[in-house]
Amino acid sequence: QLQQARAAGYAGRFLGGDSWDTDHGFHGLPEAQGAVYDTDFAPAAADTRLLAAAQELAKNSGASLGKNTALTLDALELGFAAARSVGSTDPVSLRSGLAGLKDVEGLSGRISYTGSGDPERSVFIMEISGGRAMLRAHLHSSHK
Repeated sequence: QLQQARAAGYAGRFLGGDSWDTDHGFHGLPEAQGAVYDTDFAPAAADTRLLAAAQELAKNSGASLGKNTALTLDALELGFAAARSVGSTDPVSLRSGLAGLKDVEGLSGRISYTGSGDPERSVFIMEISGGRAMLRAHLHSSHK
């Protein structure tokens, strides 16, 4: 679609969503250079200790450490943190523990729950340059 848009005369910057981070195949297209998108995970911004552990886990399991793997590992950590905070693994207690979590540092940045049921979390702004996604901004969540 980028190629069709350029062929139709569009000369502006392309803006994409987080799905652009799961398909890097088009990042090398000339039409994609300079495009910007948001994503949930940027290895360049991840906590180095967590990133090293996740890379080792991925290597040992034969998996790649991409966005979906990082989000899965963060979800597991949130579950463990919720269980530790309430001292239980029953579903009602876990839900309460999860709702009270603040500033859990995951591969995808800082995650907090503030009562709405939706997490407040970091977001990363990426720019495609030279066929690669480059981190341009790390926007942290802010909660009260």
